[in-house]
Amino acid sequence: GYQTWGDQFSFSAATYTHEPNNLERGTGNAARFIYHPTLANGALLHLGVNASIENPDDNTARLRSRPEMHQDDHRIVDTGTLKNVDDLRKLGLEAAYTKERFSAQGEYIRKSIKRDGASDHSFDGYYAYVSYFLTNDTRPYTNSEGIFGTVAPASDTGAWEIAARFSDLDLNDGTISGGQADAITLAVNYYMTRDLRFQANYVFTDSKGGTVLGDDPNGLQLRVRLTW
Repeated sequence: GYQTWGDQFSFSAATYTHEPNNLERGTGNAARFIYHPTLANGALLHLGVNASIENPDDNTARLRSRPEMHQDDHRIVDTGTLKNVDDLRKLGLEAAYTKERFSAQGEYIRKSIKRDGASDHSFDGYYAYVSYFLTNDTRPYTNSEGIFGTVAPASDTGAWEIAARFSDLDLNDGTISGGQADAITLAVNYYMTRDLRFQANYVFTDSKGGTVLGDDPNGLQLRVRLTW
């Protein structure tokens, strides 16, 4: 791998194999470039592009997803196993903006599957979300990685954040009917300290096609995260 960064950019690239405990087998190459110009009044703009190409050892691929809830192995969209796969190519676009308590972020990903002796396929998905701190806090940013870090509350009483997110995943293309799913998430986060966080999410899901016709699960998720 290789990584470099400056005051307004970061770049990384890597070549890799999948670990033995990973369901995927094969090799891959990936790269990511981030540009974050300096803005006035403490605002931050993050613009990025990432890409990868992978070659599976068994010449198969399968794309599927849970309804943004991971309590079980329930998948609502699924392409099934695609055979005669030569390589998988991914292109991603990302953007984020923060100013004081406000934050907005979104990503778009398109994954193309190249096959030998069969039709090629492309699938895409995206998400967008906004958040706002009720306390005098903001999301920290790491220049070297081009990522947002862990919130360290400005006050001993902790930090409160509310957020909303919309996502879409479309696994239909040509003869492949993997389904399409949308999800809306409403969230409340409480950061007691930098290392202790409480989260409450409610997810509304709407799907078309997929593994079960009309599968639209909703769910309340509660999470406690402790790091040390």
